This record gives sequence, structure tokens and C-alpha cells, in this order.
Amino acid sequence: RVTGWTVVDNTFDGRFKCTWRQYKYFLCHVGLDLQGMQAACEKLIGEHDFRNFCRKDPSKTITNYNRRLLECKIEYVDDTTSALVIRGTAFLYNQVRCTMAVLLMIGRRQESVAIIDHLLDISACPKRPLYPIASENYLVFHKCEYDPPLVFHNCNHHTTSVFNEQIANNNAL
Repeated sequence: RVTGWTVVDNTFDGRFKCTWRQYKYFLCHVGLDLQGMQAACEKLIGEHDFRNFCRKDPSKTITNYNRRLLECKIEYVDDTTSALVIRGTAFLYNQVRCTMAVLLMIGRRQESVAIIDHLLDISACPKRPLYPIASENYLVFHKCEYDPPLVFHNCNHHTTSVFNEQIANNNAL
């Protein structure tokens, strides 16, 4: 469903022109140590080498695993549901799902919060330990931001005709 549109030039790339992107990963929090998970989230904020929080993409030869997280928190949704809110300038392959897997281990008390420091210390842990990644089923791309910010027009009868004209000229996102 299209809810809005904007005009962009032909060089615009919605994925790579983004200054930050935010994901939400929904989880049932019943029985989980949410305080421990939140403490772990706080350790992830900032620029770090996240090689132990991603899977290697065989189609790419990545040599720089440094990424910057601007926000990482556990957000209450309702009596049984919370969400990991994670916002960063860029993400590695399956970084959010791997991060969620580690946070869930902390929440289930299978690991302590100290595991975050250990996994971020590449000299102490040069290779990602074998742990399953979290399911993709509860992961949502929530929003992103561009610089300069894009101005979106709501879809209505008038703007839809303008939008169709822009599509015909290959200029709408």
C-alpha cells in the first residue's frame, strides 16, 4: 500500500543515501530478564567492531566490521510484548538478528551481560562463537532518515495524479 511519495533525482538510492535506519524486533518478554537485556543494549551503543554480532555474507568481502549504533534499547509494548529498538548508521549482514540472539540468551539467563564486552573485544574473541541467530519473523524495518530530509506527500486524489505523472517521468520514490 502506498501512503506517501516524494520526488527524487535519478541518482537517489533509498538504501545507501540513508543517514540512519531503525529496526524493531518484537519478543514475548514473559520470564525474561529485561533489566539485563537493557544493560546489554547500553553496552552496544557507539562505534564498535561488530564482527561477532553478524553472519559472514559469502557474496561480499568485508574487511571493516565497525558500525555505529545510535540507539539500542528494550521498549515495552504491552503486558507480554517488548521490542528491541536498534538504530544505526549501517548494519552488517544479519547484525540485528545476531544481536537479538545474544540479548535473548542474556534475557533467559543463559549468558551474563558481560558476554557483550567479551564479544566486542576482538583480541579476546576474534571469531564469532557458534550460536543460532534469532528468527526473521519478528524483525521489522521501522524507519530511516535522509539528509536532507525527504518531504513526503500523503496520497489523495490530487497527489495521486501528480504521483502518476512523476512515475511516468521516473522521478518518484
